[in-house]
Amino acid sequence: MRTRKRKLGLAFKDELSKVNRPFGHFGRASKDPEWQDNFLPNFTPEEETEKVSPWRLVVLACVFLVVFFGLFLRLFHLQVVQGKENRELADSNRIQIKVIHAPRGVIYDRNGKILAENNPGFRLKEEFISRDEALSLEAKGNRATDELEVDAIRYYPLGPVTAHILGYVGQISPEELKDTKYTGYRMGDRIGRSGIEQVYETFLRGKDGAEIIEVDASGKKLRSLRKVDPIPGKNIYLAIDADLQKVAFESLKSGLEKVNSCCGAVVGVSPKNGEVLVLASLPSFDGNAFTDPNF
Repeated sequence: MRTRKRKLGLAFKDELSKVNRPFGHFGRASKDPEWQDNFLPNFTPEEETEKVSPWRLVVLACVFLVVFFGLFLRLFHLQVVQGKENRELADSNRIQIKVIHAPRGVIYDRNGKILAENNPGFRLKEEFISRDEALSLEAKGNRATDELEVDAIRYYPLGPVTAHILGYVGQISPEELKDTKYTGYRMGDRIGRSGIEQVYETFLRGKDGAEIIEVDASGKKLRSLRKVDPIPGKNIYLAIDADLQKVAFESLKSGLEKVNSCCGAVVGVSPKNGEVLVLASLPSFDGNAFTDPNF
């Protein structure tokens, strides 16, 4: 039994020796070409190097040409067709015109006493500011898009005493700005509403100046390019005597209180030349109330 098993083992070993082993003693691949072909993938020359169709190259080239031509047309439109407009827009962002408001003319009485004058004041001007500044102002409860610019506030020293003579000034309305009568006025300008202020508006108003300034991206001033000073309004002298006017007004007020009345008027005329020296009327108003920014 043992002898038979030994013979079978030798026979099986002899059969194996007839077969070319794929690897040598140290794992090297056999040099048999037939064995190597059996282990290579089934590739064909057409699969290894696929040829690109010429039509694909033509289509790809056409796509690139169309895109390039479209970009060229867009650039031409921006630089040539809209070049002037775009330059003006760029300059408007870099250069600003700051209005310098002309002071209104002063009104005097016959003796040179001031009846209407200008006090220093400010006007709110809308402008763009940086986001951080807007958030900071908003947190403080201020208007983030407003800037203070120097302006004058009309002041009447005698108040109600000369109100009917002088009248008052008020901001121009959007409807009035459409009227050719107010050509050259801007929103926020003040015009005469009654009395001397209204009748002599063109004399008292003056002509605003301007300053052309260069600003940075945030709108802050860098330098002044040009400045045109404003032309102040013309002064006016009235025949009214301020001292007599005040006495007449107080006397009229006292007299009306005695007779329990509210309405009355006093007129004083010079016998020499007919000039009106006094023109008092009740009830009256205070013109300063209309120049109050909160009015």
